[in-house]
Amino acid sequence: MIRAFSFPVSPERGRLRGWLEGSLAGLCELHWLRERQEYRVQQALRLAQPGMGGAEAEDEEDADEDEDAAAARRAAAALEEQLTPGGLGTRVGRE
Repeated sequence: MIRAFSFPVSPERGRLRGWLEGSLAGLCELHWLRERQEYRVQQALRLAQPGMGGAEAEDEEDADEDEDAAAARRAAAALEEQLTPGGLGTRVGRE
């Protein structure tokens, strides 16, 4: 068997993998937070404009946002469980 691009396994490689996985989880959370902030800014701009939107539209959008936020939290938790062996890795900060 020819092992063309194989590298020796070392403890350093495991630490690097953990660091990269943690970084990826952090980037995913930052992306989600950015999208949420953009949504909130758009909502604020809509409310500031006279004649745009109403209470019913706002309530419906808030319900959608709550569902999206809950789904994003579940996805982040599942990703974190996948990335941390046995769930013993560093935890990503949450609200």
